[in-house]
Amino acid sequence: MEVVVIGGSRSESDKNLAARFAREAEPLFEVLSRGARRLTRCDADAEDLLQETMLHAYAGFHTFQAGSDGHPARGLPDGGVLRRRRGIHPRGIRGVVEHPVARELVLLEGARAVTVDRIVEVSGAPKGSIYYRFSRVDDLLAAMWIRAVRRSQAAFLAELSRQEEPVEVAVAAGLAVCDFARTAHADARLLAAVRREDLVAAAVDAKLVVELRMINEPLRKGVAALARRLFGRATRETVEWTTCAVIDLPQGAIRRHLIAGNRIPDSVPAQLRAAIPAALYERGAAGADD
Repeated sequence: MEVVVIGGSRSESDKNLAARFAREAEPLFEVLSRGARRLTRCDADAEDLLQETMLHAYAGFHTFQAGSDGHPARGLPDGGVLRRRRGIHPRGIRGVVEHPVARELVLLEGARAVTVDRIVEVSGAPKGSIYYRFSRVDDLLAAMWIRAVRRSQAAFLAELSRQEEPVEVAVAAGLAVCDFARTAHADARLLAAVRREDLVAAAVDAKLVVELRMINEPLRKGVAALARRLFGRATRETVEWTTCAVIDLPQGAIRRHLIAGNRIPDSVPAQLRAAIPAALYERGAAGADD
């Protein structure tokens, strides 16, 4: 396989460096992505590892010279090294500003405290790489929030697709909301702290605005399908009952703990196992006693 070494100049402007970095490295992104998946054997962990690699790669990009034997993919979170001279797709620049440090700033200091300068100060990320993808910090926050939502929705939607008794499916989906809050606590706190409506109003990137407006569409369709299984049809009323059971109850049970910054108590899953069927059977869900 041909080895590509990318050169840079210390005097090159941040904007030009970021643009050239993305342009020259784009053909190599898929190989790097496959390497991350091989190392982690988990898509979510691979994404995190890849983003961290991107950060390191861009930070050291200006030091590379043709014929050198160095590479930027060192010092990864798990101690591993993707031992290739690889660059990144433009998505990698986006990964820089979705680094956990930005999320922690939101949680510790509030969304309004997050600025590009503050992120650069805390993370050491190159300012040019941030401005390459985001024209303002509101778009950065929107992208970070969308990423957390996608992760939270994945397990929930997977449970909705199960071919079991509909009330059992509803309980499993509700528990998935709780499980996400327990295993991805920081992302769950971010979702509790920042409202989608505020992001829609503040974001200027048209693609992000559309994504924000449409982000709950898979949930809407999944809940409607579950309502049909539970009640025989998906009317406004049955969808409302289903939404209350599988979304409102779990989110209500975890929200106050997330806002307070506390871990979700071990008792919450048992509470949901009792509350979700009770709410559905009250409306006459399939499986209720005659």
